[in-house]
Amino acid sequence: MGCWAGLLLVLAVAANDNELSDSVKPKKMAGIETARLYGNLNKYAYYYTDIMIGAPKPQLTSVIIDTGSRLLGFPCRNCVHCGKHMDPAFDVARSASARWLHCPANCSNADRCHSGVCTYEETYSEGSSIAGFWFDDVIQLGGAKSRNAPIHAKLGCHVKENRLFYSQRANGIMGLAPTSSPLNGASTTVLQEWFKDDEHVRANVFGICLATWGGRLTIGGYDPSYNKPNASSPGVVRGHHVAVAVASCRVQFARMRRVDDVTTPHGISCCGASYAIRRRRESR
Repeated sequence: MGCWAGLLLVLAVAANDNELSDSVKPKKMAGIETARLYGNLNKYAYYYTDIMIGAPKPQLTSVIIDTGSRLLGFPCRNCVHCGKHMDPAFDVARSASARWLHCPANCSNADRCHSGVCTYEETYSEGSSIAGFWFDDVIQLGGAKSRNAPIHAKLGCHVKENRLFYSQRANGIMGLAPTSSPLNGASTTVLQEWFKDDEHVRANVFGICLATWGGRLTIGGYDPSYNKPNASSPGVVRGHHVAVAVASCRVQFARMRRVDDVTTPHGISCCGASYAIRRRRESR
């Protein structure tokens, strides 16, 4: 698995299950980048975070965290078919550090080429889709107060959104799933780019700590002070997905007998089990 051999996901339940808010300021830990998560499964059906893009004045945008996909993308200014989201669309012209990825040298095997620039089209399991152009720029995890170090990454500039991507409140999506070796023609993901930053990220570990409302995303380690005792569980890489075993599931206080059907989150935001349970309940 190349550089993913040491990947570990720590998925935990917050000690305060109602909300992980900024009322408790996270301490800055050496070798760990951290950002606040927002959202709720019942209201939003996803969790999201902020990222800062570009230079010299970074632009804020919000992205769903998704353990089952690899693309980091969001709407750009002059998008042909994009919804109305919580943050302004990213303006590439305002970023002096932005660089369009030109064909064919900068395209992966899955990319196409339009007007000399690498393009992407991505369709997700529930039918939503996005399409746009690839560019390279600097990105920081979290908002300005997070004080995280910038890295360069391959980013998607949406020019077309359909279905849930068009109607969602968060601007874009940040895929955290592993990918094949770049030697096989696959692009390096943003998580892999963070893992390369040895000065600020100490280990190939990322953590997702969730409360009913919000949570914390960490890269390089995790903060045990947010967790219930012994609540953390390791994730493992299975193909192109990060998998977390599910001990048990309950729907309206009734325990599901077969949990193997919902053990791996893939193709949907953060915790695929939540969607699998919902689909099963609605089909009854």
